Amino acid sequence: MASKATNTTGNEAPFTCNILDKDGKDTEAELDEAFAASYRFKDDFIAPICVEARFLRKEFDLDRLHNIMQHLWMAGRPAPPRPLHHQILLRREVVISERLDMHLVWGRGCLFLKPIPRFLLIPDFWKTSFETDHVGTNDRGNPTAGTHRNVRECALGFLLSYTALVAHESDFHIAQDKHLVPAEVTWQKWRLFVREILTSSENLQWEVADRFMYGELRLTRLNLIYFFIGSFSRVYLPRWNSYGSFFKENTQFVIAATAYIVVILSALQVGLATQRLRENTLIQDLSYGFTIFSIVAPAIFVPLVLLAFCAGFVINWVWTEKTQKERMSLLGRSWSIRGKIGSHTGIKRGQETPAV
Repeated sequence: MASKATNTTGNEAPFTCNILDKDGKDTEAELDEAFAASYRFKDDFIAPICVEARFLRKEFDLDRLHNIMQHLWMAGRPAPPRPLHHQILLRREVVISERLDMHLVWGRGCLFLKPIPRFLLIPDFWKTSFETDHVGTNDRGNPTAGTHRNVRECALGFLLSYTALVAHESDFHIAQDKHLVPAEVTWQKWRLFVREILTSSENLQWEVADRFMYGELRLTRLNLIYFFIGSFSRVYLPRWNSYGSFFKENTQFVIAATAYIVVILSALQVGLATQRLRENTLIQDLSYGFTIFSIVAPAIFVPLVLLAFCAGFVINWVWTEKTQKERMSLLGRSWSIRGKIGSHTGIKRGQETPAV
């Protein structure tokens, strides 16, 4: 197996042109305006954006895909993604997701894409922010996977994917219409930007995160991989967002299967009424077997659907209770959902703040 080549670009940006450059604005002010208004940590706190280790890890987190890297061949091909105009040709609707691990994942008639953050298009950001020791520790100061999976590799692979997605001018107009690239970027600037990235290193394919060895990934396959390799209660992205959608989809399947069974049973009944098939042993056995199947299958499938619903309900209930306790403990508060108003810590009955 070939070993991974050394990163020849170090902490330098893979491009020199600033396609967001505005006359009369210094780089520091430009960087300050390039970040989102806020971001979240695992404890759900929302904090102002700043260039720090945990923000970079959160923004370029690919752990969910890297944890199943040896199985990704089942979800996609080791090839660059196809251009945006071809995705439209395949009847895939572009859906925005700010999670990098959802970038280039497709399913249910959608292609999930992460828009290019403005700060990634500023060369000075690459020079000052992507240091291995800067992203190699977690919030407690312990080493993390960032030490081995450089965040810079994730960012570079992400940009490289856009050189394939936005290859033609038609792709560029689609990207701007979907707000995947900043509005002030022009087609001429984009061409120069892509050319610099693709010629920045002779070993560019070795300098990206392992996930970007693959292009588009099929969501249904990712769900199966997570279901069978991980916990049976976990999938990559839940298929149903409510109990109603769960029952609706499974009910549709039952109705379609019932109609199919009725058609076959009717055909068998007509066939057995004829002299030619009445004495046919094969048809007799087939009729017997399918009749038993049509009785047993619904009797098994319906309880399984109900069992899956009950299991999902219990798992979600336990997870909600656990999350609530952890959250309340973190905030230093406690109250009971079943309790009365004002039962939370620090407020006694009769001391509630009156409504204005």
